[in-house]
Amino acid sequence: MAEVATEQIAAPARAPVTASAAAPAAAPVSAAVTDAEKKHSAMVKGTGRKVCWANRDLYFDCLANNNNETEQCPEEKLAYYGTCPGSWVKHFNKMRIQTRYNAGIQKLKKEQAGNIPMSVTQEEAHLSQRSNSKQST
Repeated sequence: MAEVATEQIAAPARAPVTASAAAPAAAPVSAAVTDAEKKHSAMVKGTGRKVCWANRDLYFDCLANNNNETEQCPEEKLAYYGTCPGSWVKHFNKMRIQTRYNAGIQKLKKEQAGNIPMSVTQEEAHLSQRSNSKQST
């Protein structure tokens, strides 16, 4: 029997897939602008805005009920980030942080108010002095 030499044929090397190779031909610029305008228009007119706000409220309520653990609210987070524009998400998140911070400050002030022997807090006195100095000028 004749021996047959078996050669292993190396698979051709593949080039990394680039975005241009993976994606179909880009849509004309005018179509892309139209799609963006339609999405923006839906948000401004109220249909998308109401859905975004509802999903934001559900997500924030879930966070509040779960000690701010984002891992406990995956569906709500996905819906929130999926239905709201990125700039809105950024704004809402900042506002939530600021609101929680302010609530914490107010709580501390109330707790410490009993420890201050004055009838008004120092901040109120400072504000009163500022308003009086503005009125006299």
